[in-house]
Amino acid sequence: MSLEKLLSEILHANLDSLSVFRYLRILEDSFSMPQSKRLLLDTSIYGIFAESEALELVEKIASSEKIIVYGFSIVRKELRDTPKTVVKKGRKLRNVLLGYYDFITEGHFLPLTRLIEVLAEEYLKSYDGGISKAKLKSDFMIVACASLNGLDILVSADNHSMFSKKAIEAYLKVNNQNGLRTPQFYSPKQLEQLL
Repeated sequence: MSLEKLLSEILHANLDSLSVFRYLRILEDSFSMPQSKRLLLDTSIYGIFAESEALELVEKIASSEKIIVYGFSIVRKELRDTPKTVVKKGRKLRNVLLGYYDFITEGHFLPLTRLIEVLAEEYLKSYDGGISKAKLKSDFMIVACASLNGLDILVSADNHSMFSKKAIEAYLKVNNQNGLRTPQFYSPKQLEQLL
């Protein structure tokens, strides 16, 4: 099934009230706060927050009127996959990561949809780099989520795979073919400068 056909089916589908609410929330955010940038943070960013004990930065991100940070089910799943036994400075790392995630993304969550999966598959087909496509699947779903939901910025510290030249070429090619806007790719340092 083509991406265009799937999008058409979704637009004509009977959505449950929770799905309608989520889409209305996204629209509301994009119209009510036009100066705010809409972001998605990759899993790697939460790890950086935890390693550097960046509670002040996390609070600044959560309270900023310049940005709205969205959560995504794939990112949350990756954070939940942190072993429960790993302890950093007396605290379970998994709990710290999930706490940061929930605090930063409160009220703004994007679920994994079939359309996101299809777009990620298209990225994989278009990708001709040297990294295993199996390793890139989650990264590509995160980019697909940001692209399909019209988010402005995707922040990651993953320059080796998610932000590699070949991966970005695949995103741009597929998104241009499907009339989608590719988000800007920011480093953690650029995120701090945005605040």
